[in-house]
Amino acid sequence: MSNELTLGIIGVYTLVYVIVFIIQKKQIDKQNDLIISMKSFIEIFDLAKVSDYVNILDKRADLKTEIIKKEYDQKFIDEKLIPFTKESILKIQQDVFDFCIPKMDEMKTYILADIILKNLKSKEDKIKFIKDNFKETKSDFTFLVEKLYSDKTH
Repeated sequence: MSNELTLGIIGVYTLVYVIVFIIQKKQIDKQNDLIISMKSFIEIFDLAKVSDYVNILDKRADLKTEIIKKEYDQKFIDEKLIPFTKESILKIQQDVFDFCIPKMDEMKTYILADIILKNLKSKEDKIKFIKDNFKETKSDFTFLVEKLYSDKTH
């Protein structure tokens, strides 16, 4: 019986060993599946690819900002700097003419008056001549005469 008992014990050991081997094999297979799954998951998040993606998002945001800024600048130019119509341009032109023409006429007169003013000796005569003949620029010319005489006294 000793042989049979030994053979029985070896058989039980072998059976237990085979069961443990099968259990370990299943655990190793599960671990391999988990490792493969984790490896593929990590490969999805390749650092260089993620970095490239973030750079693309940053560039896209910069481009959107630049486009919005250009649109705003163009809108500002369209609305604020170039609001002129043909009528408004003609109005501005007329305002400039209305402002300049009387003064230009007086400037022509001033050239002639300069000769006369040189011949007028007193300050009062010169100021009276300016007030009588210059409507638009009399304050400018009066100031010049006043300054001329104040410089001579000092």
